[in-house]
Amino acid sequence: MAVRVWKEDMGTEARAMTATEKVEQQAKLDFETAIDEWWQKVLEEAKYLCAMMAYDTGTLHDTIRIVKGEPGIGFFEITAGPAGVTVDRMLMAGGLLINPKSGRICDYASAVHEGYHTRSGTFIPGKPFLTMALDEMEPELMMIMNKFMDKQLTTWARD
Repeated sequence: MAVRVWKEDMGTEARAMTATEKVEQQAKLDFETAIDEWWQKVLEEAKYLCAMMAYDTGTLHDTIRIVKGEPGIGFFEITAGPAGVTVDRMLMAGGLLINPKSGRICDYASAVHEGYHTRSGTFIPGKPFLTMALDEMEPELMMIMNKFMDKQLTTWARD
């Protein structure tokens, strides 16, 4: 069912525009909240997987974090809705902390994640805990995206 608004309705257009703006603002806020919650779950999953797959001193585990990008410099970009909601974040591990065993900064995250060759030439397969966390949580992200896109399409459908 479509709603038609005429300018001759003594302020109906202005009230409709105000209501539309409020709905758009709330939809944007709801979407951003859902994405924030999703990223928190990704972080928890990555830490869990790291603890299960690659835990020794806990240093690597403790460096896992989410880094927000600068506007316009997207690491992982999600855009939805007419307002163009954009969230730029990246899941990272490594750096920041000193490993108590080696006394060096945690610079081995990519080697653990992707795999590496030992000095003798043996390849140690990677333990891609970051990628696996994102893969594990992707269906939930798709549900969030679909929910908000469906909401936008049904809310703003026009004839």
